[in-house]
Amino acid sequence: MDKLNNIKFYKHFNYETLRKSFMKQLLNNFYSYFKVHAPFECKKFYNLKCSLYKKYPNGFYNHGPKPKQNSKIQIKKMTDYIARYVSHPALKESRITNIDYLKHEITFYYHPHEDDHLEEPFKSGTQYTTYHVFEFMFRLLMHIPDKNFHMVRYFGFYSNKTTKSLDNVNSLYSVKHLSFKKSNTLWIKFLQKEFHYDPLLCFCGNKMRLNVRLSYYPKGGLP
Repeated sequence: MDKLNNIKFYKHFNYETLRKSFMKQLLNNFYSYFKVHAPFECKKFYNLKCSLYKKYPNGFYNHGPKPKQNSKIQIKKMTDYIARYVSHPALKESRITNIDYLKHEITFYYHPHEDDHLEEPFKSGTQYTTYHVFEFMFRLLMHIPDKNFHMVRYFGFYSNKTTKSLDNVNSLYSVKHLSFKKSNTLWIKFLQKEFHYDPLLCFCGNKMRLNVRLSYYPKGGLP
């Protein structure tokens, strides 16, 4: 949607431009920061900046899969991918396969996206890597945004200031699907999905339930 609230459909998004633009803006912001806060490191970073342009002529990497077809299924997969990344940590705990307490190393696996365009026999598949705990923490901290940093902004017909009528716009998700998504946000659903067990299931085979009258409250009485 443009500034005049006109909806236009594009089958192609130039990810090459996005990679190069992201690279340019990121390096320029770093360079501006060094000029003000660390001028003695400015020349050193400038040399690094020039070498990065030569090393990565196609820009920095970003994952932007192109839908094979213009369908709601493909669009939902992309929205789920983006939504999960902005609302979850960079690495799920279930991907950690081993912790060496003597060597202080952590082993985990990931799925590379560089070969998404290749057929299955040519994909590199699941990759396992091991880092020292400090290196592991450093790589995770890089994904934590600054305080009050907006990772997702509302624009187009998501904006509160838009005057565009949405009566003729088809909804991406049905009410039934949204209710299902909402039900999966409960704490018990998260534990079942992440650790594959029911926290309310007792050893006797019955499920525990809350009994307010038998609950203990330090101050006495019922809430």
